[in-house]
Amino acid sequence: MELLRELVPNPALIAVLLNPNQTRFKTVSEEIAEAARAAGQRIELVEGATSAKSIAFKRIELLRPQALLVGADPFFNSRCEQLVTLAKE
Repeated sequence: MELLRELVPNPALIAVLLNPNQTRFKTVSEEIAEAARAAGQRIELVEGATSAKSIAFKRIELLRPQALLVGADPFFNSRCEQLVTLAKE
């Protein structure tokens, strides 16, 4: 979160894409929420676990965040190029 805020100064909203099927989902989402609160940063948690053209990306598109934080996850790692392309749209 801190590095992202350095790369994108003063984002009004950061979308956080996490896989709800990941074993640490609850812990990671709580840690990110706490870091955001401490920094006074508005975030929106988006759950994604299937195709990168899923509802998650439609939701991100509607939110129009100034930054996107993607959680570490084999599903997202295997679709890195697709995530970057979709994030640009």
